Amino acid sequence: MGTQNPNLVLIRIDIRSSLHMLVLAVIAISVTVFLLYKASEAIREINALAEREAFSGGLEP
Repeated sequence: MGTQNPNLVLIRIDIRSSLHMLVLAVIAISVTVFLLYKASEAIREINALAEREAFSGGLEP
């Protein structure tokens, strides 16, 4: 039974942790894009409400 090269084990672990970091980065970017989309959607909805006559001061109380 031969001795295993310790550098090979480190390279294997490094590649695995790099893939995990890449997956986490993709998930983080996806969550950020989703939240920005939802925020812009909410801003559009608020602007639509503000343009209505009742909310823009067009109607007298």
